[in-house]
Amino acid sequence: MVAFTSISPAQTLSREDQGLLRIDLAGSQRMLSQRALRGACYTAAGLGDPAMSMRLNADIAEFKRRTSLILDGDDGIGLDPERSPIIRSDYEDRVLVPWQTFETSAVYIAARGYAEGTELHDMAERGQSILDDLDMTVSHYEEKYARGNTLGPEESRTLNVYAAQRMLSQRVANQHCLVALEVNSDAARQRLAGSFERFDTALRDMENGNVDERMLPPSRAVEPVLACMRRDVEAIRPAIMSAVSGARPTQPELALLRDASSRLLVQAQGAVTLLQNELTGLAESDTVPPCGAP
Repeated sequence: MVAFTSISPAQTLSREDQGLLRIDLAGSQRMLSQRALRGACYTAAGLGDPAMSMRLNADIAEFKRRTSLILDGDDGIGLDPERSPIIRSDYEDRVLVPWQTFETSAVYIAARGYAEGTELHDMAERGQSILDDLDMTVSHYEEKYARGNTLGPEESRTLNVYAAQRMLSQRVANQHCLVALEVNSDAARQRLAGSFERFDTALRDMENGNVDERMLPPSRAVEPVLACMRRDVEAIRPAIMSAVSGARPTQPELALLRDASSRLLVQAQGAVTLLQNELTGLAESDTVPPCGAP
C-alpha cells in the first residue's frame, strides 16, 4: 500500500507537517479510487488474479482508513480533526455517498471474478464523480495551507502535482482497459486522452520545473526516479495513442499497461516521498525502489 511520510506516535505535527500530510492523504484517496477501478476492469478482462483481488479489497479498506484520518484526525500521530465545514461537507456528501455504491460493485467483481450488466459502466461514472470531488478537496488544502503561509504556493502546487501522478498512473490504465472492454468506450477514449496528456505534461514539469505553473525544479535525488517514469511512459505511449485513435486494445497491450502502471505508481510514490522529505528537512530516503520494481 502506498504510504505517507511515517510519523512516530510521540511527535506532535506542526501546521506545516499537517498540511503536507493532508494533501498527501487526500491525494492518495484519488489514487485508491482509480486503482480500485483498474483492478475491477482487469479482473473483468480476464487479467486478474488472487493477488489483484486481495489488492482491490485492501484498497477499499485503506480508503476507509484514510477517510477517518482526513475527517477525524488521529491523536496518535498528532493529526487534528478537519475543522473546515466546507471541506467536511464536500467530502461527506460528494465523495462518501457515491463511494458506497462504487465500493459494493468493486467487492462483487473481485469476489466473482467478472462484471455483470452495467457494473463497470456505473463504477466508471461514480469513479469520475469521486475523482472530481477529491480534486476539489486537494485544491482546498492546497489553498488553505498556502494562504496560511504554512507552505509556499510553489511547494503546495509541486506536492499536489507529484501526488496526482500516482492517481493518473492508475487512471490511464483503467481507461485503457475500459476502452478494450467497450465500456462507454467513447467517453473512456476521451478520458484516456486527457489523462495521458495530463500525466505527460505534469511529468515534463516535474523534470524541468515550470515557473508559470508554480512548479519547483527537481532535486538531484528525484531525477533518477523521474527518469524511470519517463522510460515507462514512452513504452506505453504507442498503445495509448492507438486506443485514442480508435483501435481496440489487445490483450498484450492490456498486459503492458497493467505492468507499467504498477511500476509508475511505485515510482510516483518514490518521488512524493523524496519531495516530502525535502520540504520537511528530513534526510533523503534510501528506500525508493529501482525502475523495475513492481
